Amino acid sequence: MSLITMKEILKESIEKKYAVGAFDTMDRVFTEAILNAAEKKGVPVILMIVPPCVEEPGADLFMSYLVDRCEKSTVPVALHLDHSPSYENCMKAIHYGCTSVMFDGSSLPYEENVAITKKVIEAAHACGVTVEAEIGHVSGHEGNMLDGNVADQSAFTTVEEAKKFYEDTGVDCLAVAIFINNSSRCPSSGISP
Repeated sequence: MSLITMKEILKESIEKKYAVGAFDTMDRVFTEAILNAAEKKGVPVILMIVPPCVEEPGADLFMSYLVDRCEKSTVPVALHLDHSPSYENCMKAIHYGCTSVMFDGSSLPYEENVAITKKVIEAAHACGVTVEAEIGHVSGHEGNMLDGNVADQSAFTTVEEAKKFYEDTGVDCLAVAIFINNSSRCPSSGISP
């Protein structure tokens, strides 16, 4: 099966109505655990790396290992650079062999986010690489809604903003910040409506 784009993985998951796990890795131990579990279950997986994986000394060695291991996988794997704050990191990840990159310009002014996202898309698509971008932002530590941390709802993404961003960029995947008020399922989360 080996290394494919996130767009390919998501297309099939949408058609067949199933979710695909996306897991962060920063070393061989995590990588092997994630891929071995996916292979054992026979399911596709999105293997995500963070920007330091393409920036720091030793990036060549680690990225070479990752690409080789993903290519040898018995299940479809998308190798994805997650939450890159720069065009340059996205280009490094593509150079190393990532099949998907995310430019996260969610903290930038809208016009700047669109401009850089379009620039990433142009280069990535020329290489057959999927692009994810983000609009809206969960304040505080992203995803940490425990211990009384309250999200700033003014930074959440509206349907209109998501539609406009997609129309302005043509991005393959879009990460948005939304709020679901379901306190009966998460009574001690600290989420406030």
